Amino acid sequence: MIDSKELENILVHFYQTITFNNSLETDIISIDGRVSCGSGRNETNYNEKISLLNALNACSNNYEICLASERISDKSNEIPTVPIILSRLKIKDTIVTWDALNTQKKNIEAVKEKKGDYVVPVKKNHSNFNVDLELYFDEKTQ
Repeated sequence: MIDSKELENILVHFYQTITFNNSLETDIISIDGRVSCGSGRNETNYNEKISLLNALNACSNNYEICLASERISDKSNEIPTVPIILSRLKIKDTIVTWDALNTQKKNIEAVKEKKGDYVVPVKKNHSNFNVDLELYFDEKTQ
């Protein structure tokens, strides 16, 4: 009778309100996907095929708790799931991290819009941005 996502949001919001507001240390929220090996099933005469459980999780490093979890569609990857997770999180005055796959303009804008900070990797396949970063941080050119 209770929507599980709504219950999760209420409990996480409550936990963040009573815990995070009393902390002087900046929290780091790490977003990463996880595939649960052994959660899938092959098709049999009695059962349909069940794909492996693939979920995206947002975890608080300081408080060692999963703040949000969202299933990743079988026909997709983490990229469209990150904005869903970010929309549910209170990330003001926290640092959000994720892997290079999720370093997308839309995700960075979502973090900035919610007054959070981010530390994300940049792959060399973002050639223009990568060159700009190398020039910015190169001590020889400054």
